[in-house]
Amino acid sequence: MNLLQVRDLRINFPANGSPLAAVRGVHFQIAPGEIVGLLGESGCGKTTTALSLLGLLPATATCQGSILLRDRELLRLTERELENIRGAEIALISQEPTLALNPVLTVGRQIEEVLRAHKNNNRGKNWQNEVEAILATVGLSDVHRIAAAYAHQLSGGQRQRVAMAQALACRPPLVIADEPTASLDTVTQAEILELFLRLKHELGSAFLFISHSPAILGKICDRILVMYAGEIVEQGPAARVLAEPLHPYTRALLECVPARPGAERKHRAYIPGSPPDMRKVSLGCAFESRCPDRMEICTIRALEDFKPNPSRHVRCFKYGGC
Repeated sequence: MNLLQVRDLRINFPANGSPLAAVRGVHFQIAPGEIVGLLGESGCGKTTTALSLLGLLPATATCQGSILLRDRELLRLTERELENIRGAEIALISQEPTLALNPVLTVGRQIEEVLRAHKNNNRGKNWQNEVEAILATVGLSDVHRIAAAYAHQLSGGQRQRVAMAQALACRPPLVIADEPTASLDTVTQAEILELFLRLKHELGSAFLFISHSPAILGKICDRILVMYAGEIVEQGPAARVLAEPLHPYTRALLECVPARPGAERKHRAYIPGSPPDMRKVSLGCAFESRCPDRMEICTIRALEDFKPNPSRHVRCFKYGGC
């Protein structure tokens, strides 16, 4: 049984002339306790997709399709109903904890607010012990001092752990992590990735882990979704997608990963051309103008998902439909 089921998700924003199609017909699912990676270039629709799950898109956006959380349709909920879900059933770990954390409230007070919002029968409770226990869960020591501190008094790694503690305070079944290691040094980054794996096993939460780094997703994800121009162009088991990419975009993206120190590379790889104007998306494949394997059919027929094998999905005419 799937925890989350997204079907034909389409998100448009108003723009001069034609609407900007930020997300176009996205399908995916997340099982309980699974870590699913969402991989793609900046601007491909990763964060927009994630915000739609929480009902946090701008009021000007139009969102169509279906988002089922435990068979409950999120797109039909009122704002009040969504407030009861945010933090309790779906939580968000943002890319920059310095901006996400309130600078004028202590760390403990911010975590306490999450607990108070979703545990109405305990409004008179002293939350200090529970707050400190949550901070210890994410690997922080001296939790009494941390709880009394303000965000600017903490290191980058400590702030990221606090952001994780706030998201996990109510043990939500689904956590969205939007580039949670982007601003961290490599040592702290490795520690945070290990923490995600530990929390997956200890809490049983599922994660949607957004990143532009294949290396990071390969370390912690069970499955990977590859996104380009608002579409999921490939998905499958993480190890298989990274070792045997099917879609030309996935292959090109992996070739652009910097070589390891000491490894030889004859030239610096790059993807030629530019992403498409999302106000003028064509009927065929959005990657066609940049693709070394393009065919005539790529511009004249609508794409659909093909399944080369039971565990892999890919949107490319190389694998069917020609």
